[in-house]
Amino acid sequence: MTAVPVAIILYSAYTQHEQNIGKAKLLVERLADNVSDDQNILLSGTEQLLSTLSQLPAVKNHSAKAVNALLADLVKKTPQYSNLIIADRNGIQWAAAIPAKGPVSTADRRYFRNAIASGQFSSGEYAIGRILKKPVQHFAYPIKDSSGNVTDVAVVVFTLDNYITRYKLKNMPAGNMSLLFTDHKGTILFNVTAPETLGKQDRNDLFKRMTNGPDKGTFEAVSNIGIRRYFAYQKLRLGGEQAPYMYVRAGIPVETILGETRSKLMFNMAVMSSMLLLAVGFAVFISKKGVIDKVIALRDATQKVARGDLDVRISDYVSGGELGDLGRSFDEMTQALINDNEERTRHEKELSQYADIVARMQVGLYVYRLEDPNNDRSLRLLTVNPTSVNLLGLSEQQIVGRTIDEIFPALRQAGIPAKFADVVKTGTSFEREEFIYTDRNVREAAFSFKAFPLPDNCMGVLFEDITKRKNAESALQLLNDELEERVHQRTAEINAINRELEAFSYSISHDLRAPLLRITGFADILLEVCTPKLTDEELHYVLRLKEASRRMNELIEALLKLSRVTSSELNTETVNLSNMALEIFSGLKEQEPDRLVTYSVSDGMVADADPILMKSLLDNLINNAWKYSSKKEHAVIEFGVSEQDGSEVYFVRDNGVGFNMRYRDNIFAPFRRLHKDEDFAGIGIGLATVQRIIRRHRGDIWAEGKEGEGATFYFTLQANNTANPERAPEPTD
Repeated sequence: MTAVPVAIILYSAYTQHEQNIGKAKLLVERLADNVSDDQNILLSGTEQLLSTLSQLPAVKNHSAKAVNALLADLVKKTPQYSNLIIADRNGIQWAAAIPAKGPVSTADRRYFRNAIASGQFSSGEYAIGRILKKPVQHFAYPIKDSSGNVTDVAVVVFTLDNYITRYKLKNMPAGNMSLLFTDHKGTILFNVTAPETLGKQDRNDLFKRMTNGPDKGTFEAVSNIGIRRYFAYQKLRLGGEQAPYMYVRAGIPVETILGETRSKLMFNMAVMSSMLLLAVGFAVFISKKGVIDKVIALRDATQKVARGDLDVRISDYVSGGELGDLGRSFDEMTQALINDNEERTRHEKELSQYADIVARMQVGLYVYRLEDPNNDRSLRLLTVNPTSVNLLGLSEQQIVGRTIDEIFPALRQAGIPAKFADVVKTGTSFEREEFIYTDRNVREAAFSFKAFPLPDNCMGVLFEDITKRKNAESALQLLNDELEERVHQRTAEINAINRELEAFSYSISHDLRAPLLRITGFADILLEVCTPKLTDEELHYVLRLKEASRRMNELIEALLKLSRVTSSELNTETVNLSNMALEIFSGLKEQEPDRLVTYSVSDGMVADADPILMKSLLDNLINNAWKYSSKKEHAVIEFGVSEQDGSEVYFVRDNGVGFNMRYRDNIFAPFRRLHKDEDFAGIGIGLATVQRIIRRHRGDIWAEGKEGEGATFYFTLQANNTANPERAPEPTD
């Protein structure tokens, strides 16, 4: 009587609950949408304003006095802007609505670096303004010349008080609604419910729910001030930036949504509980004698049966109506259980003998029954063990219950079914040490098997796949025969190669170098004696002749070094790679003291290696990083070590020109260069030398890079190496 009303009340409460949640989510989503749209409109207008400023002649001509007056007038007319600044490419401010008292640089600010790097409207992050001395947020617009190069950066400054003015009282619904902004790192820019959290970090779990979610979403969680809320959030991005510059999160307390629904549910449930108590009392009263006592008797009898007492009977105590029929059926059931138990016990005893054999065999086992003693075609498969299924690849469903000819027709040609039938009839075992079997159902393989008699006209077949063993024996013999011959051949090849290398090195150092020296000498004589008599074209040819001779001599030296790396004896000792790298960097810094280069070397990198080869390896890698980052205004080079898959991996990283990963297979080939000689001088032998040094130390080397973003060369050494990667490299300018 009460079930239907209770269900209706619960369903109504659930429906109202879902409707309230839907309304709340829609409310906070609309609030987040409105705030986000307002912010996007503000920044769109700001970008348009800065774009217009960038086209003014006074800005392009750096007319500081005129631009200062213009910017001050714009800030006065546009209250949402706290300051407008223009800085040159190096970050030095040369114009501002509110000028600084002294020189101010924005080069270290995120918005400035992003604007220079991307060439597009860029965002900043929470900061304390150097001029306004209060929490601010910056946005920057790059000013470009006619060639598209960034010459200056225009910056607009918003104090975070601006968000309070714009949003705290704007379209905020009642009910303790919350509204919070954070920058890209989770620093709170505005919090309507807790203004004191300005500049503090948003709670990590709430911030991650936004960063790890889609661009727009909702979730339920406890807020920063301990109130459970439904939240809606949005990620705000600038057109040229992949990462959001701001996260907007609006929330409404759960209690505000569900309080009314909960009160109505409690009132309705109180009423229904009273009705339920009355209904139960009435039901107990009218059913005690007619139903409950009989049900209790049936329950007690069922519990006795559950404890194993199958002699209990109930029909004499429960009679009349449906319960009487149930009592008679209960007595019949207990008698049937007694009969089933006796039969099951007998079968379990018989089957346990076969089950133990089938389950524990480590070789394949088939059990057949000979249904007709005079017909070996009547051998029918009764059961198999798991091992046999694995050996032959035939499932139990495919073979159990079928005759031997249906499963293995190829056995008939070998006379096996007849021999199996003899095992059943005579009780004598039969075995084969090796039997090759194949047909379309089973893979070809070598087996050994033994057939033995079992009771009730049955027989078992134990079999084992010996294919691998036979193949292994044959392969081992063949390998032993070939191994000695291969060793002799390989030794002879290595000796021949070594002799060829020695002859090649001798030829280069004597046969080629001497003519080059003569050519260079004659060119010097021509320059010294005949220069006044030579025309410009003839002088050009002589200089080209001398340069070609010098280039050829460099190639010969490189080939000799590459040959020595391969053929020289490896003398291993403990080498301090950190000290060796610092010496190389120091030498490079002395050669080019005016270059702005930051380099770092991890402490404690020690390896068991050949010190001469290690010096050559680091010389090549560090010099490459130094050379290919030379076009960077601020080059950064790092030599360190990390752990990958339990092994130490050394790396040299730079932020230079990088390379296209499509050509990484060519980067270690001799004389193969990925850059033009006029861009970066070289002959293309350094990385080939590095690769051969690594191979001699039984290590590996590989490279990763991206055009315009730098390259990283990784290498490992096979010897027992130790390093201390826990301490971070300290930059040295």
